[in-house]
Amino acid sequence: MRRTHITVAEGCDISPFALKALVNHALGNDVTSGYVQMTAERLREPAELVCNRMKELCGIETPEPKNVARLGDRA
Repeated sequence: MRRTHITVAEGCDISPFALKALVNHALGNDVTSGYVQMTAERLREPAELVCNRMKELCGIETPEPKNVARLGDRA
């Protein structure tokens, strides 16, 4: 699963720093990596991209929740 997750994430064009953080790897000895601060909020979008792509590859459809209005919809 880990290898599949990383492969799918790389295919979603997720940055190498975000990819490493998503799988809890060290950012490395690169000078630049020491300045990168990863937060849960910063990783939310890349994680969702991977999740959505995995569901797509597995043929999983997510039904629309009932009784929930999308932002911008008028009730």
